[in-house]
Amino acid sequence: MRNKFAFLVSKYFMKRLSLRLTIAVVTFFIGVGIAAFWLVNHSVPIAVTFQKTPDCIPQYNVNISPNDYGDTNKASLFARFRELPLDKQPACVDESYRLTWIPTFHAPTVIRVWRSGEKYFIVTKRLDGKGGYGMGNFNGEMVRSLTAEEWLSFVNLINQESFWSMPSEIMEPLPNDGAAWTFEGTNGGEYHFIFRIMPSDKLRNIFRSLFKLTSVETEHELYLS
Repeated sequence: MRNKFAFLVSKYFMKRLSLRLTIAVVTFFIGVGIAAFWLVNHSVPIAVTFQKTPDCIPQYNVNISPNDYGDTNKASLFARFRELPLDKQPACVDESYRLTWIPTFHAPTVIRVWRSGEKYFIVTKRLDGKGGYGMGNFNGEMVRSLTAEEWLSFVNLINQESFWSMPSEIMEPLPNDGAAWTFEGTNGGEYHFIFRIMPSDKLRNIFRSLFKLTSVETEHELYLS
């Protein structure tokens, strides 16, 4: 039966088969091109650059109470990012700082750095929407170790720019477009945060330094210039 089918195909449909093979090959390369375009224009879901798994990577807990975040809106936001309240990190975290950046026309982003003893880390997380148009859902994270020099340079900048004594909120004009910036810090049981629509030069220095530490390309300069 198989031999008979093969004979019929070779005798009556060889030309059609050749055409179909040509279409299949063309379709394959079109598909490869589309896939390449998609990869170039989308974040890689997860990338971890460790020689070995760190002992202290805070993990999101889906069962955490919204009350731990202070309000339901904050709980919903950090559920999207799969983030814990900064003051609810595990005991292995000795010091931590987090920037939550919500731009109107680009992907919302969280950058968090933390110290565990004499080890230092950074994670960058992004959503797949736009801050002013539905936010989107979790779109992956990039995690890596920081050197002691990178960590100390960042912490020294925070102290130099007087983050811990900045007012948490100030009266600001509300532009039609732009970004919302929330920066938090916790160290030795002390917690502080600032929220700004129009960051000061000191905060811009801190934010730029933090973005520079990431391994993820973002559009932050469009909102800091």
